[in-house]
Amino acid sequence: MNFYKQTLLILKRDLTLEFRQKSLLFSMIIFALMFQVFLNIAFDTEIEAMQQLAAGILWLPILLSALLGFNRIVAVEKENGVLIGLLVSPLDKGALYLGKLLGNLLLVFIVISISVPAFFLFIKQPFPHSIGLLVAVLALGSWGFVAMGVFLATLAQSSRITELLLPVMLFPLSVPLFLGIVQLTDMALYPSIGLSQNVWLSLLISYDILFTIIPLFLFDQLLEV
Repeated sequence: MNFYKQTLLILKRDLTLEFRQKSLLFSMIIFALMFQVFLNIAFDTEIEAMQQLAAGILWLPILLSALLGFNRIVAVEKENGVLIGLLVSPLDKGALYLGKLLGNLLLVFIVISISVPAFFLFIKQPFPHSIGLLVAVLALGSWGFVAMGVFLATLAQSSRITELLLPVMLFPLSVPLFLGIVQLTDMALYPSIGLSQNVWLSLLISYDILFTIIPLFLFDQLLEV
């Protein structure tokens, strides 16, 4: 079985388990919507003042709901020694990582398709200045964050404090990614913000490539450490 078939096999397995139970997806969606409502109540300010907060309010529910998915990876794979079984199988470990990355990314995109319209509904923001840039930021930012999350969640499974260890490792590494996401989201939402897009887009693309390519080649060795 080649690499791509193995990746699709892992992707199909994870999605089948999730859509059969639907507990994680529903939890992520409900969490994101409730968080949007909470932020709307907490930051009920004028439209002009909201420009300083809008990017964070849009992204916080998405990123935190994605974190729920990363912790779910750990919980599922620890049950009945599933991860050990996958590691001793002839399965390519890069395919294991990529399959889990794509599965989690699909769930995050579903959350985005619900959370982002809710943001404009609850926060009462004007239509984005650049819808194309906003879609690009949502795709690139989500890919980078999910890639790091899946990678670190799998590496942290051997720890007894995985749920605590994962955010401790994930968020410091994500700081440059967050900066790029916030800057580009501001540019997409408001025409008056005219910073250099290319620099921040290059940063997001670099994160996506770095945390996709490196695990593909080093995942096997890192899991044995």
